[in-house]
Amino acid sequence: MRTLALAQLAVSSLIDGAFHEGLSARVIARFAKRCDEPMIREALRELAADEGRSYCYGSSLLRFVTAVLSPGTAALAGSMRAKAGTTPGR
Repeated sequence: MRTLALAQLAVSSLIDGAFHEGLSARVIARFAKRCDEPMIREALRELAADEGRSYCYGSSLLRFVTAVLSPGTAALAGSMRAKAGTTPGR
């Protein structure tokens, strides 16, 4: 039961934390760069930073869970690292 819960946490961290939050951070950061209104630009920067922190948390959680699980999960962690080759918000 513990292994299943950890595997579900790993998948959730990969999809929601690493992919969705990372993508959101990059998209919002691009909007911020193109925004001419200073107050809106700053709000977008703050949102991008928050999404970036969520991405980092999801990535950290995924690394932890895959380290706790058997070596068979190394492929999942490797694919996550390869997919996350760029830092969100840049």
